[in-house]
Amino acid sequence: MAKYVTAAKEVEAEPMSRADYNTYRGWTLPSDENGADKGYILTHASGRESWSPEADFKSDYMELTS
Repeated sequence: MAKYVTAAKEVEAEPMSRADYNTYRGWTLPSDENGADKGYILTHASGRESWSPEADFKSDYMELTS
């Protein structure tokens, strides 16, 4: 099986629960999802926004300090 790695990318992030993200996007939270899940809303360099569960975010991103 081939191995892959993601390219380094910079995002802006702010804590936001799954339920709050769904509300922000104007979506109805699916009945099989936990709205209390902690996570982050991400804004990518392209302007695209996405949501990441807290554990995934913390394992994938490191805060930049000035």
